Amino acid sequence: MKKNSQQPKKKLKRLLKKTKGFDRNSTKVPLAVSQTIKFLMETKGYEEEGIFRISGEQPIVVSIKKRFDRGKKVDLNQVKNPHTVAGILKLWFRELPEPLLTYELYDPFLSAARADDLKTKIDCVKKVIEVLPLGNRTILRVLMQFLHFISQFTQKNKMSPQNIAIVFAPNLIAAQDQTIQKILIESDLVNSLVCTLITRFPQIMDNQPLLKDDTDNYISKPALIPIKKEDDPGTPKKTKSRSRRRSATLDSSDLPPSEKKHKKPTKKKKK
Repeated sequence: MKKNSQQPKKKLKRLLKKTKGFDRNSTKVPLAVSQTIKFLMETKGYEEEGIFRISGEQPIVVSIKKRFDRGKKVDLNQVKNPHTVAGILKLWFRELPEPLLTYELYDPFLSAARADDLKTKIDCVKKVIEVLPLGNRTILRVLMQFLHFISQFTQKNKMSPQNIAIVFAPNLIAAQDQTIQKILIESDLVNSLVCTLITRFPQIMDNQPLLKDDTDNYISKPALIPIKKEDDPGTPKKTKSRSRRRSATLDSSDLPPSEKKHKKPTKKKKK
């Protein structure tokens, strides 16, 4: 009996070890990530002062995180404290068997962060991200889109991109041969990398829409996380919309005879 009861636990440990805590080859976002972000978006928890910096109720954080790990359903609406939900998200990343940005790419990411100018830095970071497994890349995009959104409410939550980076960086990237001395020497560079991922999310992650894999496992309202497009043309929107409506509703064949006659003389005068 004991052997049978231990088998599911062993299988789960093997699975987590094999997949690094999630399926690296899938675009499916883990429930612990999608549900916590969705909760913080819908309840406006991102406006809470010190979000992700202030600790929530630790016993609840640990308990709910374990339920997510076991694949059990969790109703976060019963959790009233947004700091507790934010703590669940942080803990999930912290306890991954391997950091989201992987041990293998630790040095390449830091090399990219050392680039002298911003354009080179962004280009180098993008190239390293492309090497990440599909699952890691998907989760990173979802997380950074959310953190980029949070950083736009600094006046309310008192969390600048730098503050958010300091909180999340140790949970996202680390060396396999990590030592206290190594952490002290490279912490500023690691924080700088994560801060760049947050502030330059639209340029680095191409502002692609979140991938939909499973309705229950997806942030069902991506519109809740608006990103301003920096490459929008300077043409006023009203002028653009009017021209579109005119071309869509009026055609030369549909014009009445009076308007057709009026158009011909104007063309001749221009010639």
